[in-house]
Amino acid sequence: MCTGDLSGGNVQYNNKLSLYIYYGRPRRRYEVALDSALREDTYALAFAMHEQYRTGITPAAEISKACKSCSLAELCIPELYDAPPVSQYLRRFIDY
Repeated sequence: MCTGDLSGGNVQYNNKLSLYIYYGRPRRRYEVALDSALREDTYALAFAMHEQYRTGITPAAEISKACKSCSLAELCIPELYDAPPVSQYLRRFIDY
């Protein structure tokens, strides 16, 4: 998309407005259509990312099957999202 924006046109691969992305962990390549829907989604996600950076609020992780093969799992620690909040744990001892 960036190359297309810089050149003022569309980038074609095999006479199609699409390309392939290779994922190393599953060792597969996936075709991605470079259409207006993808462009709109990309702009919306970029805007949301900048807004989150500006406010300093990190969104909660969405736990899914993909977490097993995620390269950020050690930083995200998705198994902690099932744990009760610390405030609930502390309240048990304060109210006791």
